[in-house]
Amino acid sequence: MANLQRNSHAKFGFQLFFSSCLEYNCTIMTAFLIASQVIVFMHIAFGELTGAMLLWSVKELVYLSADRIKWLKMSLWVSFGSVMLAWVAGGSYYLFLYPQVKAVINTGPETWGHLIFTESKEHIFFFLPVMIFVAAVFAQKRGHSLLGNVRLKRNFTLFVILTALLVFAIAFMGYMITWSARTALWVNSGL
Repeated sequence: MANLQRNSHAKFGFQLFFSSCLEYNCTIMTAFLIASQVIVFMHIAFGELTGAMLLWSVKELVYLSADRIKWLKMSLWVSFGSVMLAWVAGGSYYLFLYPQVKAVINTGPETWGHLIFTESKEHIFFFLPVMIFVAAVFAQKRGHSLLGNVRLKRNFTLFVILTALLVFAIAFMGYMITWSARTALWVNSGL
């Protein structure tokens, strides 16, 4: 009887231990999934805000006047702050969470999602904040020189348009990376 009671206590303790471990692992996995979604959302939101502010800058350049210079400066500085926040969110995702996604992509049929788009996005993302910073500093220091110089205004407008196009190209690349990961999950699920 004592032996049976000891075994049932041991069995109960064993079950309790593993059920709590399972619950703990589920909690870690849930926290991981929530954190990754929040970080990706912040990365996308700040990236899209950057693109919107650059388009606003283009609008200010097209209709440039002396009183619109302040709006041009403001839109470029907000764009710079937003790209830096997107950079921090995207960088933390890339360092801490993307290795798991990369492993999933590499098991699927569309490994080009990492090979082409992630590698391209990394390199563009390094010099994009520099481009926006240069544009913001130029508008801050020499914004009034754009009023009288048509060629300078045209070249600066083209530079801001190119920067905005790079922001939206990065958004497209992020979509293609997600496509590759989802395809790999779908193929590996056996459905």
